[in-house]
This record gives sequence, structure tokens and C-alpha cells, in this order.
Amino acid sequence: MGQKNMHQRVAEIIMELPMHFETLSSGFIDVKLRREDLANLVGVATESLIRAFSYFQEKNWIQLKGKQLRIEAPNKLKQFSDGHILK
Repeated sequence: MGQKNMHQRVAEIIMELPMHFETLSSGFIDVKLRREDLANLVGVATESLIRAFSYFQEKNWIQLKGKQLRIEAPNKLKQFSDGHILK
């Protein structure tokens, strides 16, 4: 993860969330962490994490609802995380 840029690291963390948190029937992942905690996992400032979330929402790759997150385009996030899609 050290060789990836900030957006790629955030995408990677998003892809790992379903492995650690409950996925609701609506498809949303019930994330039990604060944004600050997620930012610390990625190694970025909270504001940078929020900007990355906004970017992914603009691309329609994720949807946010409070502390819940739904991955709308897992293939796009995976490709982006792997460096195959440019901003």
C-alpha cells in the first residue's frame, strides 16, 4: 500500500470494508469507525479522506449515508486501487 497515492489507498480500504463490517440488506456497509479512524488506517488527514470519498461519490463508485457506505462500482474501485484508472 506504500507505493499507492492517497486516493488509491482510500479505494483499497473501501474495498476491504465488507470483510470487516456487516453489510445490510440495502447493500450499505455499516461502518463502525469514525472518519478519523478510517483516515488513520489509510495514513492521511481526515479532510483528505473526506475529499477522496467525495471524489468517489462524484464518480458514482460509492454512496454514503451517515456512517454507512455502499460500493456502487466495485470493479472501478478495484481497478483504480490497482492503478489502472487515472483520475
